[in-house]
Amino acid sequence: MNRFKSLVLLLLLFCTIQLTAKKIGIDISYAQFMNAEDEGYLEIYFALAGNSIDFAPTKSKKYQGGVEITVAVKQDSAFITADKFLLQSPELNDTLDFAEAYINQVRFPLEKGNYVLILDIKDINDPEEAYHFEQEFTLELGGTNPVTSDLLFLDSYTPAKEGSVFAKSGYDLVPMVSSGSYYFNEAVSTLSFYVELYNTKDALGENEPYILKYYLKNASTNKVLNKYASFAKKTSSTVEPVLASFNIEKLKTGNYNLVVEALNRDGETIINKTAFFYRKNSAPSVDFDDLANTDVTGTFADLLGGIDSLYLFTKYLFPISTDAERNYQKSLIVERDLKKMKQYFYVFWSQRNDYDPQTEWENYRIRIREVNSLYDSGLRPGYMTDRGRVSLVYGKPILVEQRKFEPGLPPYEIWKYDQLTSRYIDIVNQSNKIFVFAEFNISSNEYELIHSNAIGELNDRRWKVTLGGGSIKNDDLDDNANSGFDDWGSRLNNNILLQNSGDGR
Repeated sequence: MNRFKSLVLLLLLFCTIQLTAKKIGIDISYAQFMNAEDEGYLEIYFALAGNSIDFAPTKSKKYQGGVEITVAVKQDSAFITADKFLLQSPELNDTLDFAEAYINQVRFPLEKGNYVLILDIKDINDPEEAYHFEQEFTLELGGTNPVTSDLLFLDSYTPAKEGSVFAKSGYDLVPMVSSGSYYFNEAVSTLSFYVELYNTKDALGENEPYILKYYLKNASTNKVLNKYASFAKKTSSTVEPVLASFNIEKLKTGNYNLVVEALNRDGETIINKTAFFYRKNSAPSVDFDDLANTDVTGTFADLLGGIDSLYLFTKYLFPISTDAERNYQKSLIVERDLKKMKQYFYVFWSQRNDYDPQTEWENYRIRIREVNSLYDSGLRPGYMTDRGRVSLVYGKPILVEQRKFEPGLPPYEIWKYDQLTSRYIDIVNQSNKIFVFAEFNISSNEYELIHSNAIGELNDRRWKVTLGGGSIKNDDLDDNANSGFDDWGSRLNNNILLQNSGDGR
C-alpha cells in the first residue's frame, strides 16, 4: 500500500499534543485496485486521531468535532476528479468520550498514468487549523497483465452493510491506516489482510489451475516462517479476492514481509506481492511448552558435555536473549537439569537458524571468546560487560573512538554503527547509531554504557553531565550545551561522530 508520506512530520510533531492547543493528527494512505472491466481505481483512507481535534457544543447540548477534507486529483495541471466530505465524531456527552480514531475512505476511478494527489484539511471548530498537502503518485493498474492490488492490512472485517463505503467482495473491510511502516504491537494477536489477484485467466487460460500461497518472511534474514504460511488451489479468473488472517500471538519482535504469490502448474511464479510491517512482542521466542517433546539425541546439543559445560554455555546466551528467555535460562541454571538444558539449547539455536543451528552456535562461541579477550575486567568476563553485550548483539562497530586522556573526563569510548542490525535478536533496522561507554573505575577495563541513540538502549539526554561527573554544569537538560564546561584539550563538544549522529550539535 502506498503512504501519503508528507504527513509523517505532522504526526511526529503532534504526537504529544493534549486536548488544549490542538493540531490535527491524521494518518492517510492509499491503495490501488481494479474493477471487472480491467479499469484501475484509487482508494484513499483517512484515520483522524480523536484527541487532536476541537470539540464544540451542538444544538442538542452535546459535543462534536471533526475535520473538513477536500481531495482532488490533478494530471498535467488539469483537475481530473475531486471530493469534499466531513470526517467527524458522533455527538458525544463528554469530550473525553472520543474514539481513538475516526476512519473514512473515498474511491476515484483513474486511468494508468502519473497524477498529483491534493489534500486540504481543516478543523471544523477551528478554521485556523488548516493544512494543504500535495503528493505525486502513479496509478499502475489497468490492462490484462496478471497483477495484484495493493495489500491491505485490516483493522477489522465484517459482512458488508448496505451503502457502506468500506464494502468490497461482500465484506466491510476497515483498513489499518498508516502514514509510515505498518506496526503491530503486542496487543494485536491477529494479522488480517485483503488483496485481489487480477487476470490469471489471461495469463494461464480458461479454467486453468494454479496455487495461491501467502506467508510471512523475516525481512532481516529473508527466512520464510513456515508456521505462518498457507496455500490453496484456485482456478484462473478475472478477479480473485483473498481475505485471510494469521494468529500472530507468538510472532516475536522483528521486521517482516507479508508475501502473496500465484504459481502455475509448473511451479513458476506468475504473481508476487509483498508488504512490510514491524512486530513488537515481548513474548519469548522459544516456545517453552514444546521443550519436553524435543529429542536432541545425537545433535550438537547432546555432545556439549556435562552439567558444568551446559551451565556456562547457558549463561553465554544472556546477552542475546529476550527478558523472558533470560528468566527461563536462569531457572535452568538453578535447576541444573542436564536434559532440559540440552533441549533448551538446541531449540534456542534452531530458532536462530533452523537449517544449521550447530554452525550458528559455533560462530557465536567464537565471538564469545573474542569479547572475553577484549573486555574482561577481572570482576566480570567480557560477555557480561556492556561493551561485550553490545558487540555480541549488534556485531562489531564500523568505527571506535577511544579517548583515554581528556582533561576532567574519565576514559571513554564512542562506538559508531552505520547500520544497526542483529543476527541474533529481531530489532528495527536503524542507521547512524552510537554507543558511549565510560570507565569510571580507572584502569579496571570496566566500561559502562552511559548513552545510545539506538532504539531500546539506554538513552540519557544528560550523558555529557554524567560523563563529566558534574564538571559540566548544565541545568537546562540540554545535553549539547557547553555551559560551564572547560573543554580545553577536549574533543567532547566538537566530536564528528557525535555531530553526525545528531548527539553533538
